[in-house]
Amino acid sequence: MLSAQYGREFVNAEYEKLKKVYSIWICTDGPLYKQNTINVYSVKEDSLIGGYVEPVNNYDLLTVVMIYTAVDFMSLQDDIIKMLSVLLSRNLDAQERMNILEDSFGIAMTEEVKQEVDEMCNLSDGVYEAGKAAGMAAGEAVGMAKGEAIGEAKKSRDTALEMLKDKQPLPYILKYSKLAEDDVFTLAKENGLEVVVG
Repeated sequence: MLSAQYGREFVNAEYEKLKKVYSIWICTDGPLYKQNTINVYSVKEDSLIGGYVEPVNNYDLLTVVMIYTAVDFMSLQDDIIKMLSVLLSRNLDAQERMNILEDSFGIAMTEEVKQEVDEMCNLSDGVYEAGKAAGMAAGEAVGMAKGEAIGEAKKSRDTALEMLKDKQPLPYILKYSKLAEDDVFTLAKENGLEVVVG
């Protein structure tokens, strides 16, 4: 954004050549309380000590626009959010999108527009599928880690239980099972076994 301008818009310390940047985020599937909302965030100066005031154009170089689309978009009054919601909805196929764009916005469905809407559908589907795949991979990794931890815990308990049955002394059980002393005593009690302390 701003730093990307270095070497293209300015070099060295020519910061006065920086161009203002607008970062626009279109957020789909947000929580209901954020849907159908556009928020703008910009830089503002507050002089806490002293009387110097910087010219606005020297610091007001970044504006962030957050657009939250809506799931229930047909009744929306704001055309910008409604159109973005139609284009980015995962609940509509390309033909449904084209019908709404033509009926609600008066956009003629030329072959070029049809192709662009179709590409837009594929883009939103691709983003969704990529996010879904990433979520599933993360879930798999967490599941595997939990499964391994459960397996290790079971292995430790099984080892300790066999050693208790063989009347092995507590120090050996702790060393080889990696269980805490309290867990060994609980396991022994659950199975009606005695712990050999020495």
